[in-house]
Amino acid sequence: MLKKSYSKDTFDLEEIDLHNGIEHDASLLRLDTALEPDQSVKHIPFIEELLATSTVKDKDGNDIITAKDLSKMLGKRRAVARVVNKEFSLSLFHKIFGSTKYVIASSVFSNTR
Repeated sequence: MLKKSYSKDTFDLEEIDLHNGIEHDASLLRLDTALEPDQSVKHIPFIEELLATSTVKDKDGNDIITAKDLSKMLGKRRAVARVVNKEFSLSLFHKIFGSTKYVIASSVFSNTR
């Protein structure tokens, strides 16, 4: 992706903003690159919608976003991005990468165990 040596080179975090490098279309928190070139900008409506998807509460009544909630929202984002973004692309790698990172985050940060 960056064509650098892992053992001797360095990189700036801005370099991984490369479209279809790590950054990919249909993110849960950002507009696609074609709509917002600066991928450090979070799209607040997406964040609010994600937080509103919670289907489970913890023992104290706090909302919990589950892997199922994330999966449903990710499917919606992919479908909408395909329609809204004329330059939409999402490789199999990015589908797996995008899905996996959200499931891991859900598992790591869940306090329902």
